[in-house]
Amino acid sequence: MARSIRIIPARLQQPKFATGAFLSYNEPQVRPVRGAVRGTMDSGKHTDRAGGRRGAHLALQIACLLAICAAGLGLRVYRLDSESLWYDEAVSFANIATPRLGQFVCLERADDAPMVPFYFVLEYWWGVFGRGSELACRGLSVGCGLLTILFVYAVGRRFFGPWAGLFAALCVALARRHIYYSQEIRMYALVLLLALASIYSFHRVLDERRAPWWLAHAVVNALLLYTHLFAAAIITLEAAYLLVAHRRAPRTVARWAFIHVPLAISIIMWIVSIDPSRLRFLTRWITPPVWRDIGIAVLEELAAIPMTRTPDTFRIDGPLPAAVAVCVLFALLLLRAAGAARAAWAGREPADGRVRAFALLGLWLVVPLTALAVASYVWRPCFVSRYAFHSSLAFYLLAGAGVAALRTVRWRVFCMLAIAVLYGYYALDVARPFRPDVRSAVAAMEAERTVYDKVLVMPGHAWLPVFVYSNLPKTHPIEVRDCASAIEAVLDATHQGRVCWVVAYEDNVCPDWEVALVDNALAFERRAFPGRKRVFLYRIEPGRRAAPPVPAPAPSAPGVRAAGRRVDVAQCAHTAPLPGDLGT
Repeated sequence: MARSIRIIPARLQQPKFATGAFLSYNEPQVRPVRGAVRGTMDSGKHTDRAGGRRGAHLALQIACLLAICAAGLGLRVYRLDSESLWYDEAVSFANIATPRLGQFVCLERADDAPMVPFYFVLEYWWGVFGRGSELACRGLSVGCGLLTILFVYAVGRRFFGPWAGLFAALCVALARRHIYYSQEIRMYALVLLLALASIYSFHRVLDERRAPWWLAHAVVNALLLYTHLFAAAIITLEAAYLLVAHRRAPRTVARWAFIHVPLAISIIMWIVSIDPSRLRFLTRWITPPVWRDIGIAVLEELAAIPMTRTPDTFRIDGPLPAAVAVCVLFALLLLRAAGAARAAWAGREPADGRVRAFALLGLWLVVPLTALAVASYVWRPCFVSRYAFHSSLAFYLLAGAGVAALRTVRWRVFCMLAIAVLYGYYALDVARPFRPDVRSAVAAMEAERTVYDKVLVMPGHAWLPVFVYSNLPKTHPIEVRDCASAIEAVLDATHQGRVCWVVAYEDNVCPDWEVALVDNALAFERRAFPGRKRVFLYRIEPGRRAAPPVPAPAPSAPGVRAAGRRVDVAQCAHTAPLPGDLGT
């Protein structure tokens, strides 16, 4: 018996960029009428051929995704053991040996007033499982980064098709900024994963209105808000979308509010309990943003163009043509995605959620940075670009939609290869380690230092990593603010006949520092430890002629393990440093 079929009109067919197949076809889509009899030999052959193509395309997608994940994992674990702690990491890691979780959280909040606890609970138990190993604690962020690569592919595939998912996953895997945060003992890699899960579960809730997705959305948003305070921008944009796009669905709005109002009340109570004087002290380094800061945030956090911060300015790492090529590529892809969004809106195709996906991702791209800028002027300065770093996922997904909307496979492959070359260049052409190599510098110092020597640190926020990696007593005053204070402290020590050690970041050493040492008849030896930001180690003695600088030694000296050693920051005798973070 002949098989009855129904031809779907062309105006109801999905656009090519949203199809589930890895390659696009112009074949008409057919589906059988319910109740029709299966089975002529010809239709069976056609089905077999179509099924074979789908299977081959799926296998190709999986192979590409596995290759992307392998590249991302390799870049994240490469020389991971050579990364030293910086101040914000050391604040929590120094207390990882605390015997009880509650005590650990209290110590963390004392040193990091605006923190929220979820990440630190994970960090504590992960550290216990890893026996206080710094490498194990970094492994938590590596795992979150790898899961983000997989999840962003799944979200891109659902929203716009497999090309969009693969492009977004490739960007996350190779972007140097993502690699950096996927190695850090901080919460940013976890925030990326939870922010993506929040947008995805919200999309599924509005598509299906099923109880399991409501529950998943509630749990994810609770974890997100208790991981990073400024992740509230995600929940804010979801509320705005509901009020605008679903104002005629009061039951949906009421259910969402029923879930999130108690959550909002709980987090407000947590914020009210923060010591305001401590908060002002920890955030005094943040200034209100100007247009230049917003532009730098777009380039550095969203487009992942690496930039180097200096005390006075920012500069782009690598050749300028590569940065221009990244900007041009993303601009063209976002324009193509805007055209696809306009076409989807004109076609009014809510069944597969493309219009909703474009709207949510557009809000996700704009709201977090805008909220930080506005809050900096109406409340208090809080514009730190990494607080909106999760918006980079929306940026990549929208660019992926532009890739999927291209008409030919040739151009899609070209875009994939172009971003792989550009981001791959940025990821590989960089001095490692990413963070100042304080561990190697302290290891070299500890091999020669005596108990009578004095230790100084420039800048102030490097004092805690030095304490973690060294055997210095807590009462040892080591911090100096600037070169003038360092010279005064060195002269005081050398006049007493003591050797003085100075650990300094490259960009904190003023040009006249070594000249001042020579003018005061101080003999010094300088050792340089390479990385993106070099660390200098000075050994200064009185009354002898200065020696020429010593070339950089072989990297990755093992250093002194900090496992089992707890540093109570509040009890250390030092002038409190400028932190690098807002406890978030």
